[in-house]
Amino acid sequence: MFLLQKIISRLLFPLPLALIAGVAGVFLSARTTRRRIGLALMIAALAFLWIASTAPVADLLLWSLERQHVPVREIPEDVEAIVVLGAGHFERDGFPAAVSLGRSSTARVMEALRLSSGNDLTVVFSGYAGSGEVSSAEMNREAAVDLGLDRKRTLVLPEPRNTSEEARAVATALPDKRLLLVTSASHMPRALFVFERSGVDAVPAPTEFRAAQRDYSIWSLLPAAGALGNTERAWYELLGVAWAWLTHR
Repeated sequence: MFLLQKIISRLLFPLPLALIAGVAGVFLSARTTRRRIGLALMIAALAFLWIASTAPVADLLLWSLERQHVPVREIPEDVEAIVVLGAGHFERDGFPAAVSLGRSSTARVMEALRLSSGNDLTVVFSGYAGSGEVSSAEMNREAAVDLGLDRKRTLVLPEPRNTSEEARAVATALPDKRLLLVTSASHMPRALFVFERSGVDAVPAPTEFRAAQRDYSIWSLLPAAGALGNTERAWYELLGVAWAWLTHR
C-alpha cells in the first residue's frame, strides 16, 4: 500500500501528468476521427506545463501553504522536546553527514540546532532509510552532532516511512508531552494535522520557506526548472493534505 501510494502520487505530479496527456494526444491525433481532440489535448498539456513552470504560479501555490505558520522566536516554557521530521539525503562513502543532507534536511537540522541552543531539550530525529542503508533519522542526527549538538540529548526513530507513521512513533516514544515540530513550511499544515489527529500536542516550528517575495517581470513568465520544482512541491503537499483529511478524520 505504501509503495502504491508513492507511485500514484508521483504520476499525479505536473510533469508526469503533462507527459501522459501529451502522449495520449499524440495517439488520438493519429486517428482521423479523434484528431481535433488529440491536438487539443497536446496543446492543453503544453500550456499546463508552461504555467506550472513559471515563478508567479509556483510562489502562489507554495505561499498558500507556507503562510499558515511562522518560525518560532520564543520557545514555550511547557515544551519538552524538539521533533525533526525526516527528509532526503545522499550516502557517499567518506563524506561527513553534514554535507550529505538534501535541501530540506539541511534546513530542518539547522532549525533544530537553533531551537535547541541555550536549553536542554531532547531533539528527536525521525525517518526511514528508503532505498539506502542509513535512515534519515540517523543521518540528520549525525549531522546535528557534527555541528555541535550533544549526542546524549538526541533520540532517533528510524522506522517511520511517512508522516503518519512518524506521528504514531512520536506519540508512542513521547506520550503526553508538548513538542516543537520541525519540518518544511510547505509540509507543516499536513504534518501538524496528522500529529494532532494522532494525539500529539505539537507547536509548529516551520523552516525552509521557498516561496519568494519579489516583484515579477516579463521574464518571470518564462518556464524554469526551479519554478516547476516548487510547483511540484506544493502540488505534492496539497495532495497530501487531501489524503490526510480523508484518512485521519
